[in-house]
Amino acid sequence: MAVDTIKNDKCLTLKDIASWVKSKECQYYFVEDIIDYKSTNPITNKEYNKLIELFKSYSDKNIKDIKKLKLIEKDIPSEEEFIDTLKEYKILKKYIDNIELEDINSIFNNKNFNIKTIKYSLNSIKNQLLFLNNNGFETLVSQYEKDKNVPVKLNNFYTNSMKLLKKLAFFNKRIYSMNIYVPKDIEILDFKKELNEIYKDIKENGKLTLKCKMKNIAIFNLIKRCRINKCKIETVNHYLVMYNYMKMKSMEKKLINYWNENCNEFFLERINEINISKLLFIENKLQQIKNIIDFEDSYKSQILKEFARDNLREFSIYNIDNIEDLYNLVLIKERESTLKNLKRKIVKTSRMFSDISILKEFYTYAYNYNYEGIKKMYTIIEDNLKKYEDIIIMEEIISKIKSTLPMFYVNLMSRKSEYFKLDYEELFEYVKYKSLLSGNLKKNKNIRCSTVSKENYKQCS
Repeated sequence: MAVDTIKNDKCLTLKDIASWVKSKECQYYFVEDIIDYKSTNPITNKEYNKLIELFKSYSDKNIKDIKKLKLIEKDIPSEEEFIDTLKEYKILKKYIDNIELEDINSIFNNKNFNIKTIKYSLNSIKNQLLFLNNNGFETLVSQYEKDKNVPVKLNNFYTNSMKLLKKLAFFNKRIYSMNIYVPKDIEILDFKKELNEIYKDIKENGKLTLKCKMKNIAIFNLIKRCRINKCKIETVNHYLVMYNYMKMKSMEKKLINYWNENCNEFFLERINEINISKLLFIENKLQQIKNIIDFEDSYKSQILKEFARDNLREFSIYNIDNIEDLYNLVLIKERESTLKNLKRKIVKTSRMFSDISILKEFYTYAYNYNYEGIKKMYTIIEDNLKKYEDIIIMEEIISKIKSTLPMFYVNLMSRKSEYFKLDYEELFEYVKYKSLLSGNLKKNKNIRCSTVSKENYKQCS
C-alpha cells in the first residue's frame, strides 16, 4: 500500500515518512534509484502486471525472433507464391536435369542474350514463312536460298514491276476525275504514234496546228466519236486527256505483258486486265516478293549474331523446321534461366529465416519439397507477426520504467522473475520518499505533507 493511506488525509511529518520508508525497506532495499520528489509515476500496477504477464509469455529469444520477422515482413512472399515457386522449380529442375545443357550452350554466342527478343524474332520468321508458304511462295522461298540466280532475277522483276506501277499511277492520276468514253470498235493503242505527234505539237506550239490536223486526219475523225465527261472532244485540254489515257492504257498493257512473261518462274497467277482489284492483287504479291528479298537482311543477321555459326552449318533461316528447332533450344535456355531465378528466390527466402530460431526448419522443408512443412512454417510466421503488438506494449512499458527508474530497469531486465510480484505503485512511492529523505529537503525539519489523491503527494504550504 502507498504512503498516502497511512494517515488517511492528514498531513504527514517527515518523521511519518521516514517511519513508512523504514517499514518498506526490507521489500524494496534493492532499488538504488534517486528521483525528484515531484516525479509522477508513469505506469500503474495494471500496466506493470501486464508487463510481467508478457515476460512470462515471451522469452528473449522469442522477442528477437518476432522483431526480426517484423523487419522482413514486407519481403516475405505469400505462402501460395512460395509453394508455387517451389513446385515450378521442382518440375523445371527435373526437366533440365535430363538435358545435355553443355551441347545446347555451345550453340549460343552470348550467355546473356535477350531471350525475349530472340523468341520474338524467331516467331516473326516462322509467321512470315507460313504466310509466304500459304500464299504460294513455298517453292520460290526454297529456290531463293539454294539458287544464286533467283535472288537477282526476283529483285529485277520486283524493281521493273514497281517502275511500271509508278508510271501507270502517274498517268492514271492525270485523268483520275475524268469520265472517258471510247467506242468498243476503237483500239486507242493503235493510234499511239498519232497521239504522240498531237501531244508534241501542242507542247511545241501551245495549240493544235493545221498541219498536224491534216497529217493525222484519220485519228481526229475517230476521236470525235469519243467523249470526256459526256462532252465532245474539241479543246486542246481534251486532246491532252486522250493522250494521257492512251499512255495509261499503254502502261497497263506493258505491265500485263511483263507480269505474264515472268509469272510462271515466280509462281504467280496470270492477269488479263487491269482494274482496282487486279492492282491490289499485284501490289500485294509484290509486297510479299519484297519480303522474300529483304528476308535475310531483316532476320538472318539478327538471329545468327546470337549463335555460334560453326554449330549451325545446316541451319536454314528459310526452313520452318529449323526455325522451330532453334526456338525450342531458346525455350530450354529460357527455362534454365527461369530455374536459376526460381532458385534465387527460394534461397533468398530461406536465408531471410536462417537466423530466426522458430523457423530453423524452413530451409530443410524447402530443400525436400515438403509443402506441408512449409505451410507449418507460414502458420508460425503468421502467428508470431500477430504477437508483435504485445512486443510493442512491452517495450512501451519498459521504456517508461527505464526513463524514471533506470537502475531498477537494469535489475528488472536481468532478473525478471525476482520482480514478478511487485506492487509497482508502492515501489515508486518508496523510491520517491526515500529520495526525499536523502535529498536537500532534509535541511527543513518541519516539512509536512498532505495527500491530494491516492497517487500523489504535494508539499504542504
